[in-house]
Amino acid sequence: MSAPRHFSPTPDHRPRASAAPGAPRNYTVGGLRTGMPAEQMSRLSVRKAFVDTKLVFMQVLAQINRTDAGVEWLRKQVRSAQMPEDLWLLRAAVYDALRSEGAQGAELRELLRRSLDGLLPGTYMPSGFTTL
Repeated sequence: MSAPRHFSPTPDHRPRASAAPGAPRNYTVGGLRTGMPAEQMSRLSVRKAFVDTKLVFMQVLAQINRTDAGVEWLRKQVRSAQMPEDLWLLRAAVYDALRSEGAQGAELRELLRRSLDGLLPGTYMPSGFTTL
């Protein structure tokens, strides 16, 4: 007696073996959709926070009036950032580029700080020198 058609997807009519206990996890897009709904929502909210922060970085760099090679390099690096850590590593260079922008630069630096704090909570601790 042969197995039902829907049960035997392989050409030799053997059922597929499930992943072995020590097999690597599936990190493809389909693999991201697995898990409990709370895990899925958590991944989505982290991704949304990253995208929002990346957009803030891009908007801040667009407001810098200089077009020198350093600013263009920063814009390219921010566009190619794929992880929150990438933006975290670029923050000092962006702050440095904003130093010559005067009062507007100070406002943009504060905007970046708030955005990064939303992405990576606890990175900026309140001090006696800031308003609460």
